[in-house]
Amino acid sequence: MLDPIGFDAMKARTARALLACCKVLMAVGLLAGCKGADNPSPVESKNGYSYIPIDGTAFLIPEKSWLKGYANNATDGSICCIMLHATIPDVQPWSPERNEEMYPKEGIQRNLSITIWGNRKSWQAYYKKSHEERWKGYVEEPSDQAGIGLRRYRELWSVYNEKNAEKDTGKYGADFVKSMREDNGKPHMDTVYYEYVKDSRMIFLIRCSDQRGGLYDDCYLTLPFSESLEVEVYFIRDYLKDAVQMVEKLTVKLEGFEAAGRAHGYGVKGH
Repeated sequence: MLDPIGFDAMKARTARALLACCKVLMAVGLLAGCKGADNPSPVESKNGYSYIPIDGTAFLIPEKSWLKGYANNATDGSICCIMLHATIPDVQPWSPERNEEMYPKEGIQRNLSITIWGNRKSWQAYYKKSHEERWKGYVEEPSDQAGIGLRRYRELWSVYNEKNAEKDTGKYGADFVKSMREDNGKPHMDTVYYEYVKDSRMIFLIRCSDQRGGLYDDCYLTLPFSESLEVEVYFIRDYLKDAVQMVEKLTVKLEGFEAAGRAHGYGVKGH
């Protein structure tokens, strides 16, 4: 099942994690972070760049163009996550010229919302599971994105437990029980999943709503960045066709930020 990596609760997990860290102000062109009252933040801001250590590595990120914010763990002040943004689909930094496109006063926002999560080491095992293990309880169907190498799946409704029929009838009504029986083994039609595999290794996963189409459906992409970091990317489904090239460009950019961060921190741990 995909739930172990948070697809089915990604929005809720993001919100809970940010609240657990502390309040984060995120605004275009405005660097913001937060820290516990007794814990100094490890983030350094100088000459328009923020040095942000996280989980044994670090990133050096331009503040006005790429960085939206970060959050500290309330317990010790360490960084729990870093938030960035970029244009879509070309994965370029925010600029005043692209602001209206990314954050229009009305209508659909066209941007990549990116979060680097720390403390994800326990999740990495999921990406190493076999295809059969990853997709147990799902059915593969013809992919509308086969041209870029994405395989497509839907989750199957579990078989209804008849032992619950009497209780559910009293609690939810006979129509509910009838619906559950009719859905036995059928695919969920409101959500669709994709994976991208290269050289027998899963590179990333995507969960998209599948109700209204294009600009009105959203997608959440997740990929491992290191042994303990995970990257989540939100975008509107209209740009699903660009997913592979966006991930490639974003990975190069993040690797550059990390290399600069580690150089700045002299290996980070000794900084």
